[in-house]
Amino acid sequence: MTPVLEVGGIETFYGQSQVLFGVSLRVRPGEVLTLLGRNGAGKTTTLKSIMGLVQPRSGHIRYRGREIAGLPPHKISRRGIGYVPEDRIIFPDLTVWENLDVARRPPRRSVSEGVRWTEERVFDLFPQLRPLALRLGGTLSGGEQQMLAIARTLMGNPEFLLLDEPSEGLAPLVVQMLLEQLRKLKQTGLTILLSEQNLEFATRLSDRACVIVNGQIRYDGSMQELVANETLRRAFLAV
Repeated sequence: MTPVLEVGGIETFYGQSQVLFGVSLRVRPGEVLTLLGRNGAGKTTTLKSIMGLVQPRSGHIRYRGREIAGLPPHKISRRGIGYVPEDRIIFPDLTVWENLDVARRPPRRSVSEGVRWTEERVFDLFPQLRPLALRLGGTLSGGEQQMLAIARTLMGNPEFLLLDEPSEGLAPLVVQMLLEQLRKLKQTGLTILLSEQNLEFATRLSDRACVIVNGQIRYDGSMQELVANETLRRAFLAV
């Protein structure tokens, strides 16, 4: 199957410090691929490189067969890629409804009305946000802010979603709730590249996994094989 996203041999630096060393991965249509790794392994830098927030010095990044490496983030977004950062950046002085409205963008292709993301549809996916529509974003809990960050990105009608550490810092009950909501999102057919440390969370959502260690991909295969191989888990994930 032709990949939606193909990352080939990217080398990314912060100043003179190299963070990614020849990272390569592929994401197929409609699947959830999880990039697993410890803190500082290069997960966030990989997503930022794809989104154009950090420019790789070499390698290629192709989305639907077209090169996007070197493009600014707003042009990458316009091609259909949505990005939810790990630090849940929302507009704290805007209401929940205003956070959603400001991100509104029509889909790139002609699709039926029922497939488009609207406030009503994101409230159906995240019903906890519906009664908070007139609350300021800065007054929400961490879990509510995470849901709002994802919902706001969906209002841009992306065809591909980069989702960075969605479970980080959340209470177990909130993580379970978020997992169920992301499962429903997966059922819509949206292609997702997920960055995670939580192996259990990733296992229950993902089709495949890549493990990144010190800026290099050390495993690329099925999630089931990774979970079943204790040697791999202990070597790469300290679990």
